[in-house]
Amino acid sequence: MRKAVFLFPKHSNYDWQELVDSGINEVMIGLHPPAEKLANQARNLNFKIGVSITSFEDMCPLDPKSFHRLENLLHQALKLNPQTIWLDHFRFGGHWEDLKRNLPDDRHLPCQWCRDTDRVEELCKLASWVRSSIHREIELGYFAMPLYGHKTPELISEMGQDHQRLCKNFEEL
Repeated sequence: MRKAVFLFPKHSNYDWQELVDSGINEVMIGLHPPAEKLANQARNLNFKIGVSITSFEDMCPLDPKSFHRLENLLHQALKLNPQTIWLDHFRFGGHWEDLKRNLPDDRHLPCQWCRDTDRVEELCKLASWVRSSIHREIELGYFAMPLYGHKTPELISEMGQDHQRLCKNFEEL
């Protein structure tokens, strides 16, 4: 059985014996200093290692600067020799958590990079690129907004996370 815990490097003073005693077999590490130290500690305890990358933050995923940032983060993550890479915020801006309205107030409005594009298709292309950029034995996942497409289909078109189309590039969701 898979038992994982997320380790946030800024809080790197973890009780490793407590983690071992809890029965976990996997750690997910946020890609921030001192991620390398945490990965080495986890590797010494034979934990499976996953790395979490904040994909786009507040940038449009189609902005060339965003692409170069993601490419750089992938290279950094690969240096940690993870078994899994997780993409956080792998979507156009906005937070699905606010379902009282059809669309979140902080959604990414069309800009020079994404105006007149199919956001779902563009994220699928980016996912395919990420998948082809890492070794096949490394599992790839993304943190997903819940499957609320039937309630608020605008979330899919605005944020681009159509799980049915994206999942072909990911092993983890």
